[in-house]
Amino acid sequence: MEIQVYKRAEGRCGVRNHVVVMPGVLCADSAARKIARMTEGLTYIYNPNGCGQNPKDAAVSLSVMAGLIANPNVFGALIVGLGCEMADEAAYMTAIRRFTGKPVYYIGIQKEGGIGKTVEKG
Repeated sequence: MEIQVYKRAEGRCGVRNHVVVMPGVLCADSAARKIARMTEGLTYIYNPNGCGQNPKDAAVSLSVMAGLIANPNVFGALIVGLGCEMADEAAYMTAIRRFTGKPVYYIGIQKEGGIGKTVEKG
């Protein structure tokens, strides 16, 4: 039996090659789900956390998100944010870059001008 393996830049190997779409906060969930549904091959990961987190809880949430993206079965990710949450684009990227150098992108609903434009761009 032959197994296809995806070697990552940091040397780890995965047996799957997922591109993940994940809301940065619960408020961005509908846009992230729509993007994942509209694009074949994307893997949606649910994030139940919201904008009301204190700094300590937000740091834990960022660490968990980064760990999920760093999984060797993940090729890269798109984080869909609302734009007013405690963690901004820089905070997401800083947290993720501590774990991995994979391709990760961020899109914000407020910056794009609403859910429709965000989904279209995503």
